[in-house]
Amino acid sequence: MPVMASRKNLWHPGRLVMHLQALVYPLFIISAVVHAGDLVDRVIASVNNSVITLKRLETRTAELSQTLAKPKNPSTDRVPPMAAIRRRALDDLIDEELILQKAKNYLRKEAAERYAQRSVDEQLSELQNRLGKEEFEALLAKDNQNLDELKATMVADRTHLILVQQARQSWVDEYLLNPVSQAQVDKYLEEHPGSAEEGGAPEAQFIFFRIPPGTEPAGIEAIRSKAEKILSRARIGESFDELVSQYSQHQQSKDRGGILDLVNRTSPYPEFAPLFDLESGQVYPQVIAIEGWFCIARVKSKQSLYNLVRRKIALEQQAKALADMRKEAVIVLDRDLFPATEP
Repeated sequence: MPVMASRKNLWHPGRLVMHLQALVYPLFIISAVVHAGDLVDRVIASVNNSVITLKRLETRTAELSQTLAKPKNPSTDRVPPMAAIRRRALDDLIDEELILQKAKNYLRKEAAERYAQRSVDEQLSELQNRLGKEEFEALLAKDNQNLDELKATMVADRTHLILVQQARQSWVDEYLLNPVSQAQVDKYLEEHPGSAEEGGAPEAQFIFFRIPPGTEPAGIEAIRSKAEKILSRARIGESFDELVSQYSQHQQSKDRGGILDLVNRTSPYPEFAPLFDLESGQVYPQVIAIEGWFCIARVKSKQSLYNLVRRKIALEQQAKALADMRKEAVIVLDRDLFPATEP
């Protein structure tokens, strides 16, 4: 392993990152951006022939820390200590490297890079418009940021996440090709009785319209009015996929064609419960309001209990295969950062 740098050089997010996070909160948190002036980068782990750098680890740790800072149930859930968050970030990065190594022969890297570049340009442009050019440049200067380097870091991180998502889904699709009998489904439901309650969850597409924090009532009504106009276009049959691509401001679901996973009638949002009563292809007739967003929804397809269980079985098979890959992989950690852990 390379010579270790002092721990005082570990990165911390700057003011610009916080504005970027605020821009998309609460449904999606952008990857933290490297504060290059405060970080001496180095390799802190290797996974077969791939490496994980301190920069990537601290970026992912900052993301996780931000996500876990507000537990779903503050009375029972506790924010993990930073060492545990950093270890979880490392485990996620190791798994992603293994997944990418498995899928390296069929990943569409150039397409992912083009999409990442476009989405990062849109996001930074929106931030600059929101803050104003002078404040935006002042934040860059305060955080010792160079705009080109900032963009390059964000594009690389976004590209990585898109490729990991592609690779995960392709791997799950491999398992979905395997036949699953009704007897296997019945056995799974017997062993996991809670799964039956999830049957019939629709695959839903969304077009999200962001309500920035502090927006005045007149501004909120303007956003709602825009959403209602797009809803009218969707209801008369205009391509929902194209409307998602053109108008949705929620990057995470937009990357998936507008798909946001629904677990049950109350999760992720109880406001989405009426979608469970729609048929495939139906657009919900009203604009839905949730905290920080207006949205338009369409049920792309209904998910039968059989297909739900098939997918759960495929995901379990993938998780087991990934665990086996970790056992076989050559993983070397920086023992200065992780002195008492094993891969």
